[in-house]
This record gives sequence, structure tokens and C-alpha cells, in this order.
Amino acid sequence: MLKKEVENAKSQAAAETKKDMDQQIKILTTESDWQEKVYEQKITILEEVTKSQETKITQLRAEVAGTLDHVHKIAEKAVEGASQVKAFQSVKEIALEQARKPGQGEEK
Repeated sequence: MLKKEVENAKSQAAAETKKDMDQQIKILTTESDWQEKVYEQKITILEEVTKSQETKITQLRAEVAGTLDHVHKIAEKAVEGASQVKAFQSVKEIALEQARKPGQGEEK
């Protein structure tokens, strides 16, 4: 009889342990599933942020290219303007020199 009670106690303990383990497995599986969903959402969000940043980078590159083109045009105009000022200054100097020596042009 004692042996039968010991066997019953073992069986009952084993059944309770199995039940506890099954509950733990269920809890851990649920936690793992939720954690996986959280990571998937984070990945999705990061992919969206990356795509948005890539779009912004493309826009900024185009803007920089346009700005550089504009700066080059301004620089070209500045160089042209400086050349024209220099040419005008040379003509002015020649005219002033000729104005100082009025008799030279008449002698020829």
C-alpha cells in the first residue's frame, strides 16, 4: 500500500511538473512571439526611415548640383566683369594719355 501511494505521489508530482512546464513553455513561446513582432516593427520603421533619408539625400544632392552650377555662373560673370573693367580702365588710361598730349595726333 505504501508503494502504491508513493507511485501515486510520483505520478501526481510528475503530472503537476509537466503541467507547470507546459505553462512555462506556453508563456515563453508567447513572449518570444511578441518580442519577434516588436523586432519586426522596429525593422519596418528603420527601413522606412532609411528610405526617407535616401530620398532626402537624393534631393539634397540635386540641390547642391544646382547651387554649384549657379555659383559657377556667378563666378564666370564676375571674371567677365573684371575683364571688362580692366579693358575699360586701359581705354580710359589711353584716352587720358592722349588728352594730355594734344599736339601729337596733329603732327602726323
